[in-house]
Amino acid sequence: MKRRLLDWIVCPQCGERPRLAVFREEKVPLPGPVRTPACSSYCARHDVPRPQEIEPPPDCASCFREEVLEGALACVCGGTYPILDGIPRLVPNAAAEYAGFFARHGLGDAKTAKPGAPAVVGAADLDARSEKSFRLQWKIYRDGDLTWFKDDSGLRKKEFLYNLGVTAEELPGKTLLDAGCGNGELTRSVAEYGLEIVAMDFSRSVEGARRRLFE
Repeated sequence: MKRRLLDWIVCPQCGERPRLAVFREEKVPLPGPVRTPACSSYCARHDVPRPQEIEPPPDCASCFREEVLEGALACVCGGTYPILDGIPRLVPNAAAEYAGFFARHGLGDAKTAKPGAPAVVGAADLDARSEKSFRLQWKIYRDGDLTWFKDDSGLRKKEFLYNLGVTAEELPGKTLLDAGCGNGELTRSVAEYGLEIVAMDFSRSVEGARRRLFE
């Protein structure tokens, strides 16, 4: 996970921006050109809002080389979300799903927000059938399998341009949210257009998607 992600994400319980605690990280190659400042509303490395006002300007290229492999995102409402294998697990049932992580780092169960916190999304609001269905789907579609019977990444990239009504020349430097990235094959292909992409999924398929990005 890049610290850059903190410029966008909020706690699913209350909508506040969580704070990052890093337990393990590594240096990785720079993914591409980085504009300065990269973040617009919050710099996680300096823990300050309005990155454009930091003096001297932040070293965003160095920040992009740092990959957080294990850590935690903690919110003032009491919500705590683990970062495992480089992936933030921003799910309401994180404490139950990753109990071993919470025990290993002495974080407690963190199952409930503090009294009076304005809950935006709670476990009771979720339909467990969706997560169960997609978890099964991505167990069936192993890495390397055809997804939706399409094995031509070039064709899928052209479909992407057609569906969004854009040209490849318009995309470098733009930001894309891939909500429901599945195995990440389309995400990886579309990234070749020079986009900055945030890919998410509520099934464990995100683990395979992350492997694809580094392979």
